[in-house]
Amino acid sequence: MLRLPRFGRDIRVNALICSGHFLSHYYQLCLPPMFIVWQQSFGVSYAELGLAMALMSGTTAVVQAPIGFLVDRYGARRFLIIGTSLMTLSIAGMGLATSYWQIALLAMLSGLGNSVIHPADYAILSGSVDA
Repeated sequence: MLRLPRFGRDIRVNALICSGHFLSHYYQLCLPPMFIVWQQSFGVSYAELGLAMALMSGTTAVVQAPIGFLVDRYGARRFLIIGTSLMTLSIAGMGLATSYWQIALLAMLSGLGNSVIHPADYAILSGSVDA
């Protein structure tokens, strides 16, 4: 038999996890269409713009494991909020950037925020499952 309080909690947990994960992918995928504008505005090549996206992914890859230890120690919710906020502000900042190097720096900051998503999601999911 389905217990409604537990079911409602599961929906909230899944909504939180799905929202953070959606934003993580959305922010990464909303940037390549901007390459046309940035290439013309900043006079850079598509390879340089691709490098900025590689910096985002590289930053995520390098810091994700250490962030996982911090998530376990200090709590997933706090890190998920901070990481998602950092990612959001970094992507928004790219809309105000006046140079390629600002885009590259903001891409790395976005990668830092993105690095929180998987460790925090897994911690929240595993904490919500009955043993």
